[in-house]
Parts: sequence; C-alpha cells; structure tokens
Amino acid sequence: MVENKKIEINGEEYTFELNRRQIIKAEEVYGVSLVDMQSRVISQSYKLWCAGLDMHHSNISIEKRMDLYDQYNEEKGLSMTIVSYLINRITAFVSPTQTNTVEKD
Repeated sequence: MVENKKIEINGEEYTFELNRRQIIKAEEVYGVSLVDMQSRVISQSYKLWCAGLDMHHSNISIEKRMDLYDQYNEEKGLSMTIVSYLINRITAFVSPTQTNTVEKD
C-alpha cells in the first residue's frame, strides 16, 4: 500500500512520500537522523521535509523546498504536522522490538 500526504501551497499540489529507498536516501544524502531530531529540531525538520518531497518533486531545488516549508508555515502554520507524518512513516518501517537492540558501552 502506497501512503503519501498531499498538500497545497500557493495553489500548487505537493506530495510527500517515504518508502524504504527514500528513507535510506533521507539518512544518507539528506542527513536525516531521528536521534538528532530532539536536539537539532530546526535543521532536522527542514532536512526531513526536503527528503519527503524528493520522490515526487526531485526537480525542485533544495532551497526551493525549504522555501515551501516556510510558505506552508506562513499560510497554514502546519509544517511540523508534515514533519510528524514523515517521522511516523520512518518509524512504521521499524518494529518496536527491533529498536535499541545494540548495547552501549
């Protein structure tokens, strides 16, 4: 089942989607880290927003994607709801029993 989120900014429709490949790309290319989300919420939110647009809007520059984050925030005040949606998409790929299985020294 494909799950995505569509929003409208200035009359244009944008689709956010993260599948397994896009999640890996988000981590490796965009530098998204859920571990860093709490301490670096601003930069991680922008990175995740940009990664979420990659599958359907790779033709849009990173700078423009960041501008869309700001525009959506100005228009609706809901940019973080999209970020939350994307976080939920990432965590849906990992079973709760699989997290934190590596012991720290």
